[in-house]
Amino acid sequence: MQALKNIIRSVVLASDSRLMRYYLPTVEYLVFPAELGLLCQHLTETDSLPGPILEIGCEQGRTTVFLNRHLEVIKSKRKYICIDTFDGFTTGDIEFEVRRRASDERFLAGQFRAGAKSTFEKTLKFNGIKRATVIQADVNHYDFSSVDEVSFCFIDVDLFRPVTSALHKIWPKMAVKGVIMVHDCAPEESNPYRGAYEAYTEFAAECGAAIDVQERFGILRKR
Repeated sequence: MQALKNIIRSVVLASDSRLMRYYLPTVEYLVFPAELGLLCQHLTETDSLPGPILEIGCEQGRTTVFLNRHLEVIKSKRKYICIDTFDGFTTGDIEFEVRRRASDERFLAGQFRAGAKSTFEKTLKFNGIKRATVIQADVNHYDFSSVDEVSFCFIDVDLFRPVTSALHKIWPKMAVKGVIMVHDCAPEESNPYRGAYEAYTEFAAECGAAIDVQERFGILRKR
């Protein structure tokens, strides 16, 4: 059987078939390599805190798997909680972006709809990820009363309303020295997810935190 697999692999790689993507290394993360490094850096720095890790906005789980692999390497004991609609942006969040900055409604409505909670869970299982709890929910309405002393929170929900909701709900739940990282915090008007940057900067000003944008992350540290 292995000999047959090797023959098929050799034939595919010698061709120009699209099947080559199953055999050649690919990078399909929705965050850049430097951003993955920054996430790992702050996961490591907060590992002395025992509280859970939150990932709000997970899409298909590529970054989730990567970060959990890192947690295994550093032998972290923390719980990992994943929260996503698993159905793209909500109608209310899209309508807000259209009203606030005339965003492309059709573009936003078509984003991040390819996943499903069951598929996400299969991805974790296939990769041997056992520490994660998966919750299907809209962060605008989710009750975070079950979590406390959060050590690290990765917010990747892109638009103004869900980022604002997540920050207001999670900030009081953060442990001292805990870190929140908000993705897509690029200030350029051309950024289709500029709502994330505006939500981050408005919240930082509201709670008196310093603006700290690195790569495309808006970073908040609980003092």
